[in-house]
Amino acid sequence: MNFNKKMKNMVFENLEIEIKKLYKYCQKLSGSPWTAEDLVQETMIKVYRLKKTDPNRKFNFSFLCTVAKNLFIDEKRKSKEVIHFNEDFYGEVMIQ
Repeated sequence: MNFNKKMKNMVFENLEIEIKKLYKYCQKLSGSPWTAEDLVQETMIKVYRLKKTDPNRKFNFSFLCTVAKNLFIDEKRKSKEVIHFNEDFYGEVMIQ
């Protein structure tokens, strides 16, 4: 098994279960299924890169949601779009 395949298995072995929940969170956050798909993909790429630099790092669902939320906010800032973000509402989504 080559290095990239090992790394892929290490990163996504435990996260695969969480992807559906992350998609639901991203869809609620963005209000769009297409944006949610993009957010999930960008989140997983970021986590993959983090895992490459720190193989022992553990990830949980809360961390994934934080990464997705930050990516969403960054994208809105780039487009200078104003967003109204209710931390309490989206915090409840993560718990469910």
